[in-house]
Amino acid sequence: HYPTNDTELHGSFAAMQRSLDEVIQKSKASSEETRHYGATNDPITLTVANRLFGQSGYDFRPAFLDLVKTSYAAPFEPLDFVHDSSAAAKHINDWVENQTRQRIRNLIPDDALDKFTRLVLVNAIYLKAPWEEPFKDRNTPPSAFHLGNGESVNVPTMAQQHAFGYEARDGYRIVVIPYANGEIQFLILLPDATQGLEALEKKLTKELLAYCARVRNRELLLFLPK
Repeated sequence: HYPTNDTELHGSFAAMQRSLDEVIQKSKASSEETRHYGATNDPITLTVANRLFGQSGYDFRPAFLDLVKTSYAAPFEPLDFVHDSSAAAKHINDWVENQTRQRIRNLIPDDALDKFTRLVLVNAIYLKAPWEEPFKDRNTPPSAFHLGNGESVNVPTMAQQHAFGYEARDGYRIVVIPYANGEIQFLILLPDATQGLEALEKKLTKELLAYCARVRNRELLLFLPK
């Protein structure tokens, strides 16, 4: 579904990354400003880390390497898969773990790479963002969460009453929860049926997602698995 104009396509991804960077800078500035008044407001932390790990000495096209570095902030790093693919896998896993604050570990399984591997493209995203309206720790009782197989389990469930973006549609509901400063938001699409996720996925379009960003605020009693 991408446009056929490659220049436009790659430029749009670069523009999206720049807009996200602006959000982070605004959040940092806002956090510093509140500290001057004795308040604490943690900034949004967002790391989008891309990197190409390629076989040392392999003849990659310079235009390709330049494109992914310029438009996707994905620099190239040579590794030796031919002589020690296990060490290469460990190096990549260590990099991913560091970029995601130790949240993603052992991304590359032990047997995923071998002497025939020539290129590994890694994309690691780390997001830590305070809610615009924080949930209170004391309001986190266990509550039922329905699994895809029809079973349910009890999980810690946050709760608060506030005005959030909300709309009930045919077979599902939309909930929009803003992060601090309202620059980015957390979107929930919840099927009415316990096993209605597959049917809901078929309704997803770019028009629907754009519409979700603009739903009206309504007073809600919101329960959200922690």
